Amino acid sequence: MRVIFLQNLGQVTFEGAPSTETAIGLGLQLTTNPESATALLTGLFAPAVSAMDLQASSKCGAHILGHGEYVGSASVKAHMEGLTQGLISITTLFLEALWLVKDNSANTSAAYSAVVDNAGRPVLFHLPHSAVTSTARCTMTTTAFGLGELQEACMLFRQLIEVMPREIASENAPRPMAMIHASRLGRALFVIQGARSTSDVALKVAFYCIAFETLFSTVREGVSRCVSERASCFLGGDPIERKTNFKRFAKLYGYRSAVVHGSRIDTKKENSIREAAVLADDHVRRTLRKILTNPNLTALFSADDKSALDKYFVEHQ
Repeated sequence: MRVIFLQNLGQVTFEGAPSTETAIGLGLQLTTNPESATALLTGLFAPAVSAMDLQASSKCGAHILGHGEYVGSASVKAHMEGLTQGLISITTLFLEALWLVKDNSANTSAAYSAVVDNAGRPVLFHLPHSAVTSTARCTMTTTAFGLGELQEACMLFRQLIEVMPREIASENAPRPMAMIHASRLGRALFVIQGARSTSDVALKVAFYCIAFETLFSTVREGVSRCVSERASCFLGGDPIERKTNFKRFAKLYGYRSAVVHGSRIDTKKENSIREAAVLADDHVRRTLRKILTNPNLTALFSADDKSALDKYFVEHQ
């Protein structure tokens, strides 16, 4: 038996991408041809898909296709659900790769999977929904990616697959904790998923600060200063640019402190918080891209060696 997987990819378009399937990694394919998805939904998934599902799917700029073979002693239902959740996690990682190229509100909305017997007949359906992401300003806007940007995202996606910690969930067991992984880079990517999926800009700012802490902090006290200094140093630039970035991070931590301590946010600060979120989003993406393009940095941040991280910043301050 086989498992067929289809996931809508909304709020995003790909200009110049071929209408046929494009391999993105791990057996997944991206299609910008709505007819491919519609054919699956009106054919294989017809017994489980409503007219509303069809209408929503037809408006998506792209779809992700995947499949897997049923192997093992687990029940068919458990196997399909596990495989589907795994594929959803992978497509979420692809969204992070797209985000590394350009801030966007691409989301995966509905996911469809079906177990197909050897005769090609569907025997079981599973229709979960994924979290909805937003831009740094907490808006939902359609973002266009050119062919070169899509190819860049696919390359980054394959890098993320290599560095992302693996989670193995047992049947009927709670989801494994993401923050137990030794990889600072892996933990930061999990935190960023939280930032991307919240529509509250103050919470988004707090999540971005936690992502920076996950990457750079090696202290228990004076975390905000430690992170501000190291992030400003890591992003580079001349002394004036570093000083400007340090002030930006200090301001960012002012908002972060208010959020995590449960303080009321003054509505007069809303615009400045949204601007801070945009800067934080940009700085996080620049930081991660620098890490991923340098094998030595990838290795450094894929571990949790505080002394090695301290040594790096002493040598690069």
